[in-house]
Amino acid sequence: MKKYGDITMSKICAAPDCNNIVEHSGKYCASRCRYRHHKQQKYEERKAAGLCRQCGGPMDPPSSSTEKQSKSCAKCQNYFKKRYQSLQKDTLKNTSGNKQTAKKKQIRAGQRFHHLVAISKLPDKVHNEEAWLCKCDCKEETIALKGQLLHGTKKSCGCLRGKTPANALDLEGKTFGLLKVIERAGKSRDGRALWRCQCKCGEKPVVDATSLRSGNTISCGCQRPEQAEYARNKLNEMSVDGVIVPLLTKKVRSDSRTGHKGIHRRIRRGRVYFEPSITVKGKRFFGKTSTSLDEAIKERKRLEEEHHKPYVDAIMPKPIPSNRVKDRRGIEYGWLTVIEFAGFKDKKTLWRCRCKCGEIVDVLGHNLESKMTRSCGCLKWEGMRPDNKSGFKGVTWDKSGRTWVAHIGVNGKRIYLGSSRYKGEAIQLRLEAEKKYHNRSEK
Repeated sequence: MKKYGDITMSKICAAPDCNNIVEHSGKYCASRCRYRHHKQQKYEERKAAGLCRQCGGPMDPPSSSTEKQSKSCAKCQNYFKKRYQSLQKDTLKNTSGNKQTAKKKQIRAGQRFHHLVAISKLPDKVHNEEAWLCKCDCKEETIALKGQLLHGTKKSCGCLRGKTPANALDLEGKTFGLLKVIERAGKSRDGRALWRCQCKCGEKPVVDATSLRSGNTISCGCQRPEQAEYARNKLNEMSVDGVIVPLLTKKVRSDSRTGHKGIHRRIRRGRVYFEPSITVKGKRFFGKTSTSLDEAIKERKRLEEEHHKPYVDAIMPKPIPSNRVKDRRGIEYGWLTVIEFAGFKDKKTLWRCRCKCGEIVDVLGHNLESKMTRSCGCLKWEGMRPDNKSGFKGVTWDKSGRTWVAHIGVNGKRIYLGSSRYKGEAIQLRLEAEKKYHNRSEK
């Protein structure tokens, strides 16, 4: 028994050359000691049996009486020899590469890094790194670290801060929707370029360059009443007796505890109950409460049949009369998208379609199939092709390059004007080309 302070121990680690105290029921103080001891025992057993110390296989006899018996077989010797040679090659390669890169990373006085020119090396290090006194193109002097210069994280004294390719682009004179850019108006808090624009209604709003080029802002806000009126009309179309029908067929909320719409989980006196209910025009109707979720789902469906179905059927599209009539719902014909079946006209099928301009029109089925009707009539005066997807003549979408391409026809030849990720820029290229080739002035 040995006493070490307040702890009385009777065991020491069984591994050789380890005198640590074992503070648990095992023989070794740590797993590394157990591994080392077992490896040493296996090594001694193989040595006594005349086997290879590494793999435990038979040993090759020496070629002569003067040659000493090796500790491993020929197979293990070849393996370790090749491994040593490969490691030696990698070491030489890495050291030679480090020397070359070290030479490249040396900074000389007068060397240029973007807008900075290195003048002299400072005697003291900054953050344990070389520091250089540099001169910017704006004639200001600044201190830069070696890593900042080599990696390009510092390009100037700070005079270029906030100048990004998006807002450094000159947009003066260009038109985006109803807005025409007049002049630069500084920059926003997050560094975006601001431009003062002239709207066709006479207002002069200030808009950032990103919103203009992406098409998010095309007016000063004068079109909001028209958009609100369109939304109200659309809402009235989907309403029956003051009930907005799309709200009745909404999906289940993500935070629902039951996973089903209109079924609530209640706990009373330690038991779980499911309570189905439904709300119509501000009134709530309850179904039969049960302990089974399946029964609550059936009760909820009964409530939907009783209270929701009359409103849903009122705006549901008319069913297609027979299998002989082709279902065209969801199919696009030029600028028209078929919404629903609208009945018959002179014993011919009539389909209700929505045009890309927002108008709703009823078109005969054979006119859609024969491509006689491709829009509500808005393309006749605009002179656009019926398969135009940009809404502007001479601007098309390139699927392969994922860009908007602008072109114009002059004397029977098609002239490529350029491409852009933003539709507004492609439209501007087309407008400038119309002034140049067709002598058209902006309306």
